[in-house]
Amino acid sequence: MTRFASNNMSAQVELLGFALLVVIIVALAVWQQRNRARLQSRHPDEPWLRRKDWADGKIPSQSKHQVILQCVIAGIWNLITLPFTVLFVRRLDTPGTWMAIVLLTVFWLVGLAILVGAIRSVIRWRKFGQSVFDLRSVPGVIGGQLAGIIKVPTRLCPLDGFRLRLACLRRITRRSGKHHHTSETVLWEQEQQQLQALPTDDPQRSVIPVEFDIPHRYPSSDDSNPRNKVLWRLEARADLPGVDYFVQFEVPVFAVATAPEEAAPPLPPTSLPQ
Repeated sequence: MTRFASNNMSAQVELLGFALLVVIIVALAVWQQRNRARLQSRHPDEPWLRRKDWADGKIPSQSKHQVILQCVIAGIWNLITLPFTVLFVRRLDTPGTWMAIVLLTVFWLVGLAILVGAIRSVIRWRKFGQSVFDLRSVPGVIGGQLAGIIKVPTRLCPLDGFRLRLACLRRITRRSGKHHHTSETVLWEQEQQQLQALPTDDPQRSVIPVEFDIPHRYPSSDDSNPRNKVLWRLEARADLPGVDYFVQFEVPVFAVATAPEEAAPPLPPTSLPQ
């Protein structure tokens, strides 16, 4: 009787954790869809104004809320896996144990990977805070430039400088039965090396200059089809003791017929290294 009650309790915990995870994912998806539809109707010919960070010309890296959400997902995943482990240990003598071992191992490896990623995000957040990419103009222009500065709320002095990368990616999601597989193909990329940050009035902050020339013949940012997206991603990294500095920004890059709207004053000519 006691064993039956314990198994029943484990199953309830498992279902509760799974239901909570589904509710979080569905709620986020519904909110994003409604917000996207509202902005699309407001700016039908200016897709870069459909996202607040793009429209403001100030794109944050991973936010505190995203770090918390990552930790919550890691916790829920591992809580779901725990009842499976308890049930498996109690049924080691049943036939087909090897299949259960494989599935349980996969679950724990995935949970461990998610947990490690969450821990690294927390450490990186506590060490570097939230970086913001301040665009010189909105949007970045195909056949023109993507330029601006990355503002870091801490002082960075890497010996090897900063490595910057701008890439145009096509993200395709394929469905096979109940499974989804997402792959990214690099359509174009360019890397730069910045030896040092720009001088600032605040010695506790860093400013990293960004200026990429974008060639013609490449597609604009496009998320109209969730299974076939085109995105432009800016990355900045630096080797530092302990946790390395690393940030990503999804940036607006479009083919425009007129000059883009100014989002921030241009950098002084002397600010960028020659």
